[in-house]
Amino acid sequence: MAPDYALYREGVAAADSGPYSIKEHGVNMGDYRFAHIQVLPAGTATPTIRVMFWSEKAGQFIRAEPDLTVTGALGAPFEYTVECRGRIMLVELTGTLTGGVDVLVSGHSLDHTV
Repeated sequence: MAPDYALYREGVAAADSGPYSIKEHGVNMGDYRFAHIQVLPAGTATPTIRVMFWSEKAGQFIRAEPDLTVTGALGAPFEYTVECRGRIMLVELTGTLTGGVDVLVSGHSLDHTV
């Protein structure tokens, strides 16, 4: 829970490719309304992240509409906030990941109505 962050992915140096059908690879945002995502690239990494959500019926993570994608600047850490509304989400990493990328996640605004 914000302001504390949990390490979700560490040292990712190869781009992800879907489909993503393993539910346990996601992060459970439980009763949180918002998810804060910190992206920490090393070296000359310029990561692009896409937040996707688990669909039980489809049996995989699916993209949101509008698409929740953002690209960072060369080697610069950044943060992205999405309205997760208590869902299980996956943070896909693509782009240039040279040197590796860490991803940390925190939930905010505990909401038992979601």
